[in-house]
Amino acid sequence: MNEGYEDTMKKIAGSRLSLLLGVIIIGLILGRQVVQVKAKAILKSDLKQACLDCHPEMKEELEEGKPHQALNVKECISCHTPHAAKHQNLLLNIGDALCYGCHESNRNWLKDKTVHLPVEYGECLKCHQPHVSPYTSLLRLEGEDLCYQCHDKASFEKEYVHQPVEEGSCTICHQTHSSQNPLLLTQLSPQLCFQCHTTESLKAEHPDFQINQVDCLCCHNPHSTNKKNLLFSFSHDPYTQKECLKCHPDSSGSGPVTARAEDCYACHPKTKEKFKAKEKSHIVSGRDECVFCHNPHGSEREDLVRRSDRPLCTACHQDIRKRLRVQKKGLNRHPEVSAGKCSTCHDAHASDKLKFLKTSPLTLCIDCHKRQKGLCHPVGEKAIDPRDKSLIDCITCHNMMEAEFPQLMRLDGSKQLCNECHAY
Repeated sequence: MNEGYEDTMKKIAGSRLSLLLGVIIIGLILGRQVVQVKAKAILKSDLKQACLDCHPEMKEELEEGKPHQALNVKECISCHTPHAAKHQNLLLNIGDALCYGCHESNRNWLKDKTVHLPVEYGECLKCHQPHVSPYTSLLRLEGEDLCYQCHDKASFEKEYVHQPVEEGSCTICHQTHSSQNPLLLTQLSPQLCFQCHTTESLKAEHPDFQINQVDCLCCHNPHSTNKKNLLFSFSHDPYTQKECLKCHPDSSGSGPVTARAEDCYACHPKTKEKFKAKEKSHIVSGRDECVFCHNPHGSEREDLVRRSDRPLCTACHQDIRKRLRVQKKGLNRHPEVSAGKCSTCHDAHASDKLKFLKTSPLTLCIDCHKRQKGLCHPVGEKAIDPRDKSLIDCITCHNMMEAEFPQLMRLDGSKQLCNECHAY
């Protein structure tokens, strides 16, 4: 009898527990609905209109152009949180991380061989407006006017101008985000050039060359130049004097260049001396390093360098390229790094100093930071780092390229950095 009684009580207790759980679940559901109803009741109107009531300037913008699709789908909360956020302007995320939240497939651009720098650095807003624009794809400006926001317009307005440039048709030759070809080209040369220039006309102008196998960009500037036929403003002497056999091995002078460093030294003996005299050299194999950086025919730069510092250097120094991609909040960069001027501090050919620096860090830094010469921590022979007994110089305390602390300090300058030495 006791056993039957206990079983009955267990069943009653189980039923009560189930009933209690059911009541709790129903209460939670009803409570959530009440909260949602109350939340909706708080809003004067729909969510988007509630935002515009406090941001009337946005209302005027939306009336003048084409709005971001997100404003029509999820309204403002696609990108902003209405109450509090870790990021400025109440954004849910920063940089391209926010954009890829919807445009996930666009991450594939980063896998291409050449990526437009704003895309690579996650700076979508360099070209696009976040809310509304009178132009397609929310662009800030239309056509070449957008490109000239970053690219020096003077380089495209010389005496002789390529017709697509004159018409402002940059995208005839270039992709906007990324490409499998160098320079964001839609195709490689000469196939790209054949889109407008017939092979017959080119053969007539270049009778000694196999047009289908020649890179037109070896001799021609595709944008503008001060020489007829868009030839480069500065030319290699053998090219100018039509002494092709100085560099080309075959009798026609039109075959592939041998491009050995020793061939270049024949005309540039002082450069050879510099390479041989320095501990570190960019000439590693002695085969074709010279033409990695220099165009053997011509260039818009007097030293015949193919491109400006940043794209030229990071083509090989991929580790630096990856570092420059990072746009972390609070990250401080040296102004010359941000400007892409590697050669301000580094020697492009050879050096005895750390990281190919032109001279010692102390001398190099003071060349620009003249005020700090007499107002800095003791440096040089009378200041020895107790950690490794090396001479203290600028880079003992400062990073050369970037740092999370002000003045490119390696650590917090208020105490942490000082304790590295003074705690000994």
